[in-house]
Amino acid sequence: MNTFVSFLKSPIKYKLLSIEALYLGLFIRLALSLLPFRIWKPILLSAVHTSSNQMVHDLYLSGRIAHVVQKTSRYVPHSTCLVQALTVQIMLAKRDIRTKVCIGVAKDNENRLLAHAWLEQDEIIIIGKVDNLTHYTRLAELE
Repeated sequence: MNTFVSFLKSPIKYKLLSIEALYLGLFIRLALSLLPFRIWKPILLSAVHTSSNQMVHDLYLSGRIAHVVQKTSRYVPHSTCLVQALTVQIMLAKRDIRTKVCIGVAKDNENRLLAHAWLEQDEIIIIGKVDNLTHYTRLAELE
């Protein structure tokens, strides 16, 4: 209940960002679950590519949006690092901020394959930072 009360007391801009992040995260999670990669990839990429050539590099806004997505992701079932990275990427693209989702793999100490996704803006990780990120080999980048 405390979380809901603090949400109600928060500024309207934060509430709107939270609602956008929640619905977009749910949509992306559903798309990743139900549609094959070849179908959802062009849909998501078309949402990311904006028509504006304006290059805005607002790391403060990027950090705020990433924070909101992390907070709201606890209400999205099975919100993975990929869901969060894509959600932040689309929210930033709507604000003319260019980013790229990076997908990588690594092996743990027991030789199991691990996968991870993170979002970069000008080589700075916006969301998805982990301590051992240097152990991951990049497989794909979605710009």
